[in-house]
Amino acid sequence: MEGFDFGALDSTMETLMRMLPLLIIFSVLELGLMIAALVHLIRSQQPKYLSKAIWAIIIILVNLIGPVLYFVLGRNENVDDDDDDDEIPDS
Repeated sequence: MEGFDFGALDSTMETLMRMLPLLIIFSVLELGLMIAALVHLIRSQQPKYLSKAIWAIIIILVNLIGPVLYFVLGRNENVDDDDDDDEIPDS
């Protein structure tokens, strides 16, 4: 019976360590996109095609593709912005 090949494990760990910065950057971007999609969804009146609850589930559970699908298909341009209340009307 042959023993476990630790050389292959070392090679795998080295590869993971080299890829770690890229994985961290990708994870932060993915999380940022998900947060942006959820904030937009919460502030929107009514998204296209599906309810807010279904879009929230898609955004959260379908990583990376869910937020992109929301921004491409489900985003409604009517978003509640409180910034419009600060404008001075023309006299």
